[in-house]
Amino acid sequence: MSQEIANIFKAYDIRGLVDLEITPDFSFATGVAYARFLQQQREPGTVVIGEDMRLSSIPLADAFSAGVTSLGMDVIRIGLASTDMLYFASGKLGLPGAMFTASHNPAEYNGIKLCLSGARPIGKESGLLAIERYVTEGSPIDFRSVGKERSVALGAGLMVPIALVLAGFDSVLLVGLVALAVFIIGFEFAVVSMLPIATNLFSAAPGKGFGLVIGAGTFGRGVLTFVATLLYEQFGVSGAALASIGCAVLSGITILLFNRGTSAV
Repeated sequence: MSQEIANIFKAYDIRGLVDLEITPDFSFATGVAYARFLQQQREPGTVVIGEDMRLSSIPLADAFSAGVTSLGMDVIRIGLASTDMLYFASGKLGLPGAMFTASHNPAEYNGIKLCLSGARPIGKESGLLAIERYVTEGSPIDFRSVGKERSVALGAGLMVPIALVLAGFDSVLLVGLVALAVFIIGFEFAVVSMLPIATNLFSAAPGKGFGLVIGAGTFGRGVLTFVATLLYEQFGVSGAALASIGCAVLSGITILLFNRGTSAV
């Protein structure tokens, strides 16, 4: 296996036959290894990803993105692009990048070109050997930080017990203020963690998913505010807390379904 991986890692990029050498599993492992390398290099925590028109590029980029985000990093998918466009995005945004392409090779090939922030290319002398070693060795589970889907669920889960505290101590000002602050932190943590996931909803059009989540979030806040206000007028803080718990549970179920849906693809 290590020899096969060594054959795929070239001097300045990664290339091989699709389904034989370059597979979604390999792409996921490379995403994990790349993120691990970036964290050690203290690079920015977001990776910009592009892909060419090969039919294999999108599923390979999806798997790579999942590997990167499994270490708690974010991704920005720019969709169909040339290598020069990916390098421009990396330089303009100041972010590391990955381009799925095999350049002039036939359609049955694919590969990955990697760069650091500022479009600085990664070759064997500047990090590709380390990434190859991480792919070969694998990354220990305890090394991996919480992924973005779990971060959303964590933020939503934090809201449930805090809402119960708000309901139980609504007459104690200090406890209520502290609980409210923690509740808001959990909510904002969940919302911010959701944004990188949004770009993966439509792999061919990352902006569409981002816009959909922003719009749904704005609409959801309005509905929750209306419902919570009605419940507060009838039942006090306990009623508003109940609405917040319902929102948090619904968010957790949505993330669970999202995970099942993406793992089935």
